[in-house]
Amino acid sequence: SNRLGELAGEAIGDLLEVNETLISLDLQFNQIPVEASETIANALIVNQTLITLCLGHNQLSDEGGAMIVKSLEKNMTLTTLDLGWNNLSEASGEVVAKLLKVNRTLTVLTLSGNDLTSTAMEAIIDALKINNTLTSLDLEYSNFSGPLMSAMTNLLKTNETLCKLNLGGNRLSDNDGELIADALKINRTLTLLDLHSNEFTDCIARTIANVFEFNYTLDTVHLENNQFSEQGRAIIINAIDTQSRTIWNRRGTEASGAALLVRKGPVRYGLHSDQIN
Repeated sequence: SNRLGELAGEAIGDLLEVNETLISLDLQFNQIPVEASETIANALIVNQTLITLCLGHNQLSDEGGAMIVKSLEKNMTLTTLDLGWNNLSEASGEVVAKLLKVNRTLTVLTLSGNDLTSTAMEAIIDALKINNTLTSLDLEYSNFSGPLMSAMTNLLKTNETLCKLNLGGNRLSDNDGELIADALKINRTLTLLDLHSNEFTDCIARTIANVFEFNYTLDTVHLENNQFSEQGRAIIINAIDTQSRTIWNRRGTEASGAALLVRKGPVRYGLHSDQIN
C-alpha cells in the first residue's frame, strides 16, 4: 500500500511493457488513478511474462477497470486477476462478461466487494456457459442473491471447469441454500464453496447435510457466521462424520470442542463462529 500517484503508476506501466522477468505484481491499496490504469492496460497488451496481477482496493471505477479488462482480450499470459473492491458497476461487469467469452488464459478472477448490478452479473454467468478456462471465481460481498441464484445454480449443474466459488457475505437466504444444494447434487467439478456470513438457518441444515450423500467432489465448504443453532450444526457435522470426513475450521486447522467431532477424511468443513441460539 503506497498510494501511487499518476507518475508512479505510469512508470510501472512503462516498465511492464519491456519487462521480461516479473511474473507477479501486487498493487493493492494504492488508489491508482485512471491515467495510470490506461498505461498499465496498454502494457498488458504487449507483456508476455506477467501471470498474476492484484489490483484490489484501488478505486479504479468503471473507466479504469474497463481499460484493464479490455487489455486482456489480447493478453495471452495473465492467469490471475484481482479487481476486488474497486467501485466497479454495470459497465465494468459487461466488459468482464465479454472478456470471459473470448479469453482462454484467465483461470482466477476476483470481483468481490464491487457494485456490479444484476444485469452485469447475469451477463457474467451467461459468459461462463461458454468459457471453459476459469477455475476460480470470487463474488464475495457482491449483493449476489435473489434471481441471480437461479442463474448461478443452473450454471453449476452444467459447468465442468469452475473448481472454487466464493459467495460469502451475500445475504443468501434458506431458499438460496436450497437452490445451491440441488445444484451440488449434480455438479462434479466444484471442490471449494465459500458461503460464510450469509443468512442460512436450521431450516436448511438437513438439506445441506443431504448434499454429501450425492456429492463426493466437494472437499471444502465454509459456512461460518451464518445463523445455525447448535442443533443445526450437529445435523451437518453428523452427516459428514457418517462419511468419515474431516471437519476443519476456516484457517485450515483441526477444530475441537463439543460442537465439532473430527475424523480423518477428505472434507474440510468450516462451521465455527456461527450464531448459536
